[in-house]
Amino acid sequence: MQQSLLISFIVPAFNAQLTLAGCVGSIVRTMSSCGAGYEVVIVDDGSTDQTPALALALAQQYEEVRVVRQGNGGLGAARNRGINEARGQYLSFVDADDEIEVSHGSDFSVLALEPDIVAIPILKVSTSGRTSVYGNVTQRIPFGKSFATAKEYLRRRNVIPCVCAYLWRRERLQTRFSEGIFHEDEEFTVLAMLNGGRLMCCNTLFSYRYFVREGSITNSEANAHKRKADFQLIIDRLRGYARAHPQYEPYMRAKLLWLRFDYFRLYKVFYKVIRFFIRL
Repeated sequence: MQQSLLISFIVPAFNAQLTLAGCVGSIVRTMSSCGAGYEVVIVDDGSTDQTPALALALAQQYEEVRVVRQGNGGLGAARNRGINEARGQYLSFVDADDEIEVSHGSDFSVLALEPDIVAIPILKVSTSGRTSVYGNVTQRIPFGKSFATAKEYLRRRNVIPCVCAYLWRRERLQTRFSEGIFHEDEEFTVLAMLNGGRLMCCNTLFSYRYFVREGSITNSEANAHKRKADFQLIIDRLRGYARAHPQYEPYMRAKLLWLRFDYFRLYKVFYKVIRFFIRL
C-alpha cells in the first residue's frame, strides 16, 4: 500500500466562497490527526464569485491541496473530473458546503485489507446546529460487518444513496456520474455497488457531516420541478437496467421499491392522489 497517497478527497466547488475554507480545513485537520496520506482535489466548476481565488489560496497554504478548473457543468461533471484527476487508492467525495471529522479511536488499518467500497458514518447537521444520524431505520449501516460483494449489501437493503457516505477504491470504480441532472447519487451508488467487489462497514475512519442549508440546490424550490423529473428519470433508468441485466434484478428489487416510495414521499404525489379522490 502506498501510504503516501491513500485517499483522494474530491471537492466540487461552485460559488462556494463562504464554505470552501471550512470544508478543506476539516479534511486537513482530520487527516493530519491520523497520519494517513491524502490529497484534496478541488474542482472549481466555473464559479463566478471568489471561489477560484480562495481555492488557489488554499492550495498555497496546504501542500496536499491542488485545484483544477472547468466550465460550469454541474455536480456530476465536477465529480467525474475529480475521479479522472485523483491519484489516491481511495476516493472520498466531499461537497464544498460540508465537512468531515475524525472518528473516536481513528484506525485506518481496515484499508490495508483493500475493500472495494467502505461505508462510513454520515451525520446530518440542521440549521439550528442539531446533529443526527443521516437516513432512517431502513438505511441504517451495519458497522463492523463485511460483505463479500457490494451487490450482496444492496440486496434487500435501502442503501444510503449519498456517495459521500462511502469510500471507493479507485482502480475498481468504473461507474461515472450522469451529468446535468439532480439525484445522480441514486443512480451512481446502485450501479457502482452492482459492479463493486467487497464492501465493509466501518466507523473507525472518519465521519461525514452533511449541513442542511436553506437555499441549497437540494432545498431550492426553484429546482423543484427538475428534481422531480430527474428522480423519475433515475427510477426509469434503473428499472431499464434491471430488465436489461436480469442477473442483477434480485439485488435491485428492494432499492427500486424504496425509490418509488421516496418519490411519492419527497414530492407528495401520494397526498395529491388522495386529495384528488376526496374531491370526487
